[in-house]
Amino acid sequence: MMPEPVLMITAFGVPAPQGSKKARPIYKGRGPARVFTGRVAMQESSDKVKPWRDVVRRAAKTAVSVKPGWTVLDEPLIVEFCFSLPRGVTVKRAHHTTYPDLSKLVRSTEDALTKVVWADDARVIAYRNPRKLYAGDDDPDALPEPGCVIRVWRVAEVQR
Repeated sequence: MMPEPVLMITAFGVPAPQGSKKARPIYKGRGPARVFTGRVAMQESSDKVKPWRDVVRRAAKTAVSVKPGWTVLDEPLIVEFCFSLPRGVTVKRAHHTTYPDLSKLVRSTEDALTKVVWADDARVIAYRNPRKLYAGDDDPDALPEPGCVIRVWRVAEVQR
C-alpha cells in the first residue's frame, strides 16, 4: 500500500506529447553577409507542447504554494501520471489506444515539473501506474475534462 503522496497536482488542458525536435541553424548577420555560426537551436516539432507545459507548470506552482515550507525535491522519487484525453465523437473503444503515445506525454509533463517540483526529472526512478484514459471515464482518476492527475512520492517514504 502506497502512503499519501508528498504532492498531488491536477492540471486541466489538452495533454500534448513531446515529440522529436528539429535542428534549426543559427546565422549571424543579414542578407548576403549572413553566415552560419556552426551552432543549431533545437525546436519542438509540435506547437502544442509549450502550452501544455505552461498549464502543468502553473498547476504545479499552485499545488506547492499551499505546502508550507515547500522546497524543490532533490532525491529519488516515484511518480504517477494519469492523463485524461478527449474522446472523439465516434470513438467507442474502452481504452485509449491511439495517438498520443503515453511515453511522450510523460516526457513533456516531466519537463514542465523541473525546478518547480523536482530539481531534475532524473530524480524520478520509477513510475507508478502511468495511464491514458478518456475524460469523463468511470476511473476515479479520470478528470471530467482533458488534463492530468500527477502524484509524487519520496522513495524514502514508500520504503518505510
